[in-house]
Amino acid sequence: MRYVAASARWTQDDGLEGQNIIGRSHYEVFPEFPERRKEMHPRCLADAVERGAADAFPRADGGLDRVRW
Repeated sequence: MRYVAASARWTQDDGLEGQNIIGRSHYEVFPEFPERRKEMHPRCLADAVERGAADAFPRADGGLDRVRW
């Protein structure tokens, strides 16, 4: 799971402007990514369906985003 493309808007919104993330994994770009969410990725790649209503997503800068996935 490595980035092959990223929009300027997304990199701006996530504070990644000026960083080359192409070829890097999501976990390298976001080292603060919660472990329990990392554990879901292999299950979803194996066709599991998982959902979250308003999960808190901590940011390296101390911010907190709420995302529905």
